[in-house]
Amino acid sequence: ENQVDEDIMANVRVLYVRNLMMGTTEEQIKEVFERFKPNSIERVKKLKDYAFVHFKQRDDALHAMNLMNGISSSILKRLSNRFLF
Repeated sequence: ENQVDEDIMANVRVLYVRNLMMGTTEEQIKEVFERFKPNSIERVKKLKDYAFVHFKQRDDALHAMNLMNGISSSILKRLSNRFLF
């Protein structure tokens, strides 16, 4: 198994989010993750049922990962809908 360089990992700012509902949009994902810290997202790229969330700062990515780990996509959709209105 390949070892990942610690210096590289110390700079990673992208989260992989999986098991999303097909109808979930990039904007909904961004809105939910930015509830933790506004303007912390550089961009979101959604493909099928997964997405890559690019954060401006690594600490923000780690914080979001710890808070969102294990949350289902149906909850993500409800959170997004709640915050939109």
